Amino acid sequence: MNVTHDIIAAVIGPGWKYGLSRILINDEGDGVVFIAGSQVPFAFFTVGTTSTSRGTGFSQDGDISWRRRGSSCQYKLAKCKVSTETMTSWWEDSLKTESLEDLL
Repeated sequence: MNVTHDIIAAVIGPGWKYGLSRILINDEGDGVVFIAGSQVPFAFFTVGTTSTSRGTGFSQDGDISWRRRGSSCQYKLAKCKVSTETMTSWWEDSLKTESLEDLL
């Protein structure tokens, strides 16, 4: 998986809102939202639009939007200790688990 964006943002989704989250976006236009204290993605989405400061996307539950809040080193989960590569591996692990659940 080739992650092209690692964004710290305030995120609003269908029925939820987080003032500080970490978003990863890959080169295929897929994304995930991580919230502080979790190694499992909170939400999966498809990117609609993205810029240096804002973006939109959608999931099967509804629309998602975000506004950049800083660098990954400012994020509570990261504190410069959790690399993009590590978070990408968490994303990949969650996809494997999800695929196994789909098969059952």
